[in-house]
Amino acid sequence: MSSVEGGYAVPWKTGQGKKSTGCLELIAAEAENGINLEDYRRMEPGPIEATVLSGQKRHRSTTVWSAGAGADSTTLTVRRREAALRRMGLPDDRIIPLDALCLNLLGATPPAGKRDGGRVSMKWLDEAFGVLPLDADPIAVEQHARAYILRLIGGTIFADKSSSLVHLMFLPLLEDFNTAGEYSWGSAALGCLYSELCRASIVDKLQIGGFMLLLQVWAWERFPHISPRRLGKFQIPDGPLITRWHDRFQVTDLPTYVLREYRYTFDRQTDDQVVWQPYPPRVIDALPLYCRVGSDIWLTSLPLICFAIIEMHQPNRVLRQFGMRQPIPSPSRSLDVPHGVDLRGGANDWAQTHRASIAM
Repeated sequence: MSSVEGGYAVPWKTGQGKKSTGCLELIAAEAENGINLEDYRRMEPGPIEATVLSGQKRHRSTTVWSAGAGADSTTLTVRRREAALRRMGLPDDRIIPLDALCLNLLGATPPAGKRDGGRVSMKWLDEAFGVLPLDADPIAVEQHARAYILRLIGGTIFADKSSSLVHLMFLPLLEDFNTAGEYSWGSAALGCLYSELCRASIVDKLQIGGFMLLLQVWAWERFPHISPRRLGKFQIPDGPLITRWHDRFQVTDLPTYVLREYRYTFDRQTDDQVVWQPYPPRVIDALPLYCRVGSDIWLTSLPLICFAIIEMHQPNRVLRQFGMRQPIPSPSRSLDVPHGVDLRGGANDWAQTHRASIAM
């Protein structure tokens, strides 16, 4: 019930060449040809139990389902953050001016035009710290290391919608590398990603940030029918799970950059095309020790906190991927009061604001 147009299948055109208004009309048309409607029940965007996805009404999947792929033609892209941070006076002597902070921890201050409020240009970081001098002393080495980590933070792990700036709120956390290694960077990155995914799910949103590489690998691990075939050209021994995707790929069988084809594929996805348990013992046991530290709390329900952002980690809602039986979960806590708070609106004492969640 699809036609080929421009090199890819167009799922919303019926066999009679009439354009459908959505998936519901397509199903009705196929039902007339003897297709069993029970086969499509798994395709409904919402769960049988309505409390499982409390934000479904505003989710873009509902629009795609009811009105067709063309109704939601927007593509999420990374753009600059429109709401700039308000510049406030220093409320406390412990607050260090940003220029002084950069001079102390980086050995340089960003010139005019290379800073936007509390964020600094990553291009400036590249220019100023791209090459470590051969005769660099230990202090210079630490300064270049902080600049490198800032580029990782702003470019990948905590990427915002600017794609060119990184927030200096992370810099004080890198003052002492031993202390920095004790922070839960992974949970903070996951909390930021959860927040970005929530915002991007609303049908009129055009931007998304966060650790998108993590999301991409998450999808490849669970949906092999959309993942590229690894050629085995590169091997990174004793690395985390994501490193096995550091390879060359064969993508001739994949509709790269064709959003409609991916939606068509997911519309017809069957249970056997999903890896429901991506973390079997053989996978976990093969990970290096540093990846398994703290595994006893992986299934703990708790808030993920990163400055202003706070999101609930709720593994009790996805127990099947850990090899456990999944009952109907209790109502989600992801939309509690802290949800939706971000840096817009000016600086704040987030330790005080989120003290109840931190106490958990």
